[in-house]
Amino acid sequence: MESGHYSFTSVVFYSIIAVVLFCVLATSTACAEWEQNEVEVNSVYEVGSGFVHVTKEITFTNKDENTRYWQGFYSSLNYPVPPDHSNLCSYDDSSKVRFKRAEDGGDYYIFTFNEDLWYGDSYTFTMEYDVRKDPIYTTSQLRNNQILELWNSLSLIIMKHT
Repeated sequence: MESGHYSFTSVVFYSIIAVVLFCVLATSTACAEWEQNEVEVNSVYEVGSGFVHVTKEITFTNKDENTRYWQGFYSSLNYPVPPDHSNLCSYDDSSKVRFKRAEDGGDYYIFTFNEDLWYGDSYTFTMEYDVRKDPIYTTSQLRNNQILELWNSLSLIIMKHT
């Protein structure tokens, strides 16, 4: 073989190895992070005169193996809320759940649990808000809610303390 030239077999062999390594590395990190915690959301939409009242019961379960043996806990959940909502409130069985708008300007709020969630623990709270309803707005809002629900299921941002 001359200097600077590679055989076809060598190029194919190293290309296959590179693709396999990329796939293994790219998917192993995503899979390890994807199933750490569980968030279940039950939603109720009540249509009123000029608005829709939304109630969401949210249950967060800490399944993060890295928090076993008291190595860390979760104390909050970042959750998206439509940008044009009103009357947002949140509570659990015993008291209000504190929340604040994301400091980065995103359309999500940080809900602070009333307890620390260690490995295996669950926490349930309810959030309520209103969105306006009119003929033009309702069509786009329904579409936005479908997109928001998809986003909820794909990319919840969760705060962990160690």
